[in-house]
Amino acid sequence: MPGQEVNFGFVRGGVVFLGLNLVGGQTNKYITQSDWDTIIENDIEWAKKYLNDYKVGDPEADPNSKEYVRGIVAFGHSARGRRFNKFLQERLSQTDIPVVYIHGNGHTYQAEQSFKSDKWYNYWRIQVDMGYNAPPARFTVRGTTKDALDLDMSVDKGMVFPGGFMKFDRRGGTYPGAVPVDENGIPLVEEDRMLDEVHELL
Repeated sequence: MPGQEVNFGFVRGGVVFLGLNLVGGQTNKYITQSDWDTIIENDIEWAKKYLNDYKVGDPEADPNSKEYVRGIVAFGHSARGRRFNKFLQERLSQTDIPVVYIHGNGHTYQAEQSFKSDKWYNYWRIQVDMGYNAPPARFTVRGTTKDALDLDMSVDKGMVFPGGFMKFDRRGGTYPGAVPVDENGIPLVEEDRMLDEVHELL
């Protein structure tokens, strides 16, 4: 994205993938509230570009078109960005399009329908495990060919999202000997022991 190069986007298999500068942290002498507001506004504009270009949620969009978008997956660092998610809710909550936001920062696995109380059941927020604590997660989008549609979308220790063509596989939970962390993600073990455990895994 011009002016916020960390943002990226692409469309694959009828799904828009968005990488966004949604980070944790607080205002300080290096970053002001105005800076945060600008970042979020840029994120919204970046998402809006894709939603508009591909007529996402537009009743006029043709499901048989090669450019038809049937789902959205966004990546960020933290659950921060309430205003961004509110934008998605206003734009997509009346559609059948599933929206999944995947992020880290909290360091423990979570999966929730953040807007369930507003009856928007197609939005999911997934917080992945701390990197050292678990295998990389896998996100699968099923294609639209007959062979693809015949594939089993069930997943062990994972979930299939509304629409039945996207699934998130946590891939086995945490590693043996994973490092316990406090509510801020700070390891609760001595640094030397943690390094020893990393070396054992390697």
